Amino acid sequence: MQKIRIPLYLSEHSGIVRRNEPVTVGLPMPVGAVHNPRQVSLSDSNGMPVTVQVDIAARWPDASAQWVHLSFCADSAACAVAQWWVAVSDQEIEPIGGSLSAKLHIEKRLDLISVDTGCVKVYIDTRYLLPFSQVILGEQELIGLAHSSTKMRGTAGRFFKPVITDARIEHGGTVRAVIACSGYFEDNQSCRQGEFIGRLAFYAGSPLVKFDLTVRNPKPAVHPQNLWDLGDSGSLFFTDLSTTLALKQMPVSPCIWYAEPHGKRQTGYAEIYQDSSGGKNWRSPNHINKDGVIPLSFCGYRVFDNSSNVRESGLRAQPAVALCRDDMQIGAMVQDFWQNFPKSLKVSDTALSIGFFPERFNDVFELQGGEQKTHTVFFAFQQSGNVLDSLSAASDPLHVHAPAEWYCGSGVFPCLLPYTAEPPGRCAELVDSIVEGDDTFFDRREIIDEYGWRHFGELYADHEAVTHSGSEPFISHYNNQYDVVCGMIKQYVRTTDRRWYELASSLARHVADIDVYHTDGDKYDYNHGLFWHTDHYTPAATCTHRTYSLKNKTAKKLAQYGGGPSLSHNYTSGLLLYYYLTGCETAKESFLEMISWTKNSVIGPASYILVAKRCIKWCINMYKDLKGRGKAQRPYLLDGPGRASGNTLNALLDGYACNGDTECLELADRIISRCISPRDAIGKRDLLNAEMRWMYLVFLAALIKYMHLKELNNAFDTMYQYAKESLLHYARWMSIHEYPYLRKPEILEYPNETWGAQDMRKSAIFDYAAHYTGSAEEKKLFLERADFFYASSLDDVVSFKTARLTRPLALLMMYGHIHQAFDRNKSIQENKPHNE
Repeated sequence: MQKIRIPLYLSEHSGIVRRNEPVTVGLPMPVGAVHNPRQVSLSDSNGMPVTVQVDIAARWPDASAQWVHLSFCADSAACAVAQWWVAVSDQEIEPIGGSLSAKLHIEKRLDLISVDTGCVKVYIDTRYLLPFSQVILGEQELIGLAHSSTKMRGTAGRFFKPVITDARIEHGGTVRAVIACSGYFEDNQSCRQGEFIGRLAFYAGSPLVKFDLTVRNPKPAVHPQNLWDLGDSGSLFFTDLSTTLALKQMPVSPCIWYAEPHGKRQTGYAEIYQDSSGGKNWRSPNHINKDGVIPLSFCGYRVFDNSSNVRESGLRAQPAVALCRDDMQIGAMVQDFWQNFPKSLKVSDTALSIGFFPERFNDVFELQGGEQKTHTVFFAFQQSGNVLDSLSAASDPLHVHAPAEWYCGSGVFPCLLPYTAEPPGRCAELVDSIVEGDDTFFDRREIIDEYGWRHFGELYADHEAVTHSGSEPFISHYNNQYDVVCGMIKQYVRTTDRRWYELASSLARHVADIDVYHTDGDKYDYNHGLFWHTDHYTPAATCTHRTYSLKNKTAKKLAQYGGGPSLSHNYTSGLLLYYYLTGCETAKESFLEMISWTKNSVIGPASYILVAKRCIKWCINMYKDLKGRGKAQRPYLLDGPGRASGNTLNALLDGYACNGDTECLELADRIISRCISPRDAIGKRDLLNAEMRWMYLVFLAALIKYMHLKELNNAFDTMYQYAKESLLHYARWMSIHEYPYLRKPEILEYPNETWGAQDMRKSAIFDYAAHYTGSAEEKKLFLERADFFYASSLDDVVSFKTARLTRPLALLMMYGHIHQAFDRNKSIQENKPHNE
């Protein structure tokens, strides 16, 4: 018997007829609804059963599914919206034949993995990432072992092959299979440089194969003086990384291509090469190399013939290429082609080639120590239909989502109302400006040309440029401060507006690749950490997304300058939510790296020397505190309620929620006991010193999240009571002493709009404190303070012409919705705490 029916909307917005399009989408489930994937079924708009693969991605404490990943294939008319249905039964149901006539067949041998989708059979060599050793279409071999290759070329001209050290079936089911291969690049002299992860995704009955290739430099940066400029001796330099597929033993075949999806389809040899963004600021200083030179050659893209003559040119390409002969077609398309320039896509009569880092570029490529980049290619192998149509659809996939009411009511997204249920007001107007109007976050990419393989998806930290007066744009990167990925996903699920999804997706992928330090070879408190945003009031220069540049130290004439990944800038929740929503394994891997970094930083170093250094640092901080005689000389680290301790606590809770890591929960208890107490003499903590102590609000928000996790586990133990009494102790103090920050501008270094936005945190904390108190009088007081700080926060933000800068909007995305969502006549169980 069905106990739940969930609408699932499939929206086609590009004017393309879809046939058997692969879909994987995450869907939250309420506590207790799904214990076995076979309880879940799918039907189309006509009520016909659809073959669906259901994978449980996360579980509630009672072991029921919290998130499921649904994989299926769908048809759609152009510019149509279809309503399908996800049904949850109270018992397991027998699999239904559904809409697919084909099923996946996977077989693993000694040196091969074969995948048969029913449309095409592919063999994958588990020794070298080719990525295909053999492709059979119909009864004919299309690609053979000697005709497929992936190669990196070093600066000395030597070629490096991708040697696989681990090949595994990451996902295997009736509809979707993912084969993951990882290893290193090696030349014929056994010299290694760089690592890779290649993922090949297959869908039953689909001609498409998705290839995600991540190339990584696992070496640590040397970062002398903790400065992270390009040209570091830990960087990996190379001149080309490409994949080539060639037809086996076939006559000359017609090659077809287009440079832009709605452009003319043409024939003949072509190399479509995107050199720069094609935007008005394409020569932005954002693109300087290690020598301070902008190596871009021209604006946009060019199409070259086999003599390197220009066939045509344009600004922004999203090309596809194909080889067609009789009843066999092979094609390729790179996702976000122009945005991740430089890129190339080449087709001849016998082969096609993808330049992930193309040799035509007028410079060497540099992967900084611990940096990685993931590119996505769709290959198509088909006998009927038009291969370019299949690739065009893949470049702009169906938008598949549940109603906002389902996301917000599932229990997964706390204190979140559907957009249509929130009364219109100033907060909604400000947040909406991120995707509406003529100054959206999409538009702001153009200001500094936030494009290219290293930059695409990043947000422009425009608040740093307020006082800039130079002729060139001021380059500053935001690096996910206050977890904008999480904030954007919240806005997406409450609106189901795909513009929010596009922003969140490109940012999450950027953060996972570029902002996380992917190395084991540096300091324990740097390895796998998240880099800060660009240092305040300075341009990024040649440090890219790594905060500190030697050029700025020199310009400022500073003796002490520099740093690295820090627990104060530790934002994990957005990456985890993005994995739940999409199934993106790269995001999950980077999330788990950050959890490892967090745990190691809390536990501390293993060697006696490093332990001694840590103790010395602790003593120096204590001396500074004593010297200050009660006046805060520094923000709290893991020794009090602050940003580092709050973000650390939040990350540990995410780590536990993701995979039940009990060590994370034990460390969370340790952090709480160390940093806060219901018996604290709060007046001595100098919390009204806003510049040094505003961060205690971050810790209180994480403390609320801790209490919610305890409630889900039915663990109303000593630590739960300790956390609750600590929260109320601080809320009582706040109700007497806290004030809107901008009421005392004289104590602020820069009294600006961000201080007004920070006050929204106070409103949220008072709302939660109102629930947890057992006193009716105290509850009334806390609710009044919540109202007050909500209104004063918005009053102060909108009083500035700069109200719509990135940083204040990031805060309002994360906190502005909480006050509206609190229904004061209902239990807090319907208003779970948010992710920091």
